[in-house]
Amino acid sequence: MTLLGYVPSGGHGSRLNISIQRGRLDALFNAMLGGLGGISSLVLTFYGAALVLRGDMSLGTMLAYTALAGGFLANLSNLNVSLYAGFLRANPDFLALREQRVTSYWDCYHRSTSRSEYAGFQVLDFFKRLAAAKE
Repeated sequence: MTLLGYVPSGGHGSRLNISIQRGRLDALFNAMLGGLGGISSLVLTFYGAALVLRGDMSLGTMLAYTALAGGFLANLSNLNVSLYAGFLRANPDFLALREQRVTSYWDCYHRSTSRSEYAGFQVLDFFKRLAAAKE
């Protein structure tokens, strides 16, 4: 075993390498979802407050939407990464369509942002790595 946690390929070593890679993807995915949940709650609260102050939404409606979204976002970290990886591998057309849509939206509205900095491409790259990870 090396310092990086990899063992020589072949036999049980390749299975261990796959497990290590899957564990790292799980950790990355959970970290992304945890950060997304916290940031999203804050953004929703501020956006809702702005709508209330403009008179476009009642305070009760804003609180209800914020609570509903908070419940949804709190459960994002419970998602099964292996399930999503399997779905993406089994449905390459789905991933290809997402890539077309991200590219189209970026081209129309965010062309001044580099592809490497655009959040849509970053998520797409993550999904591609997830789909490419071996079981």
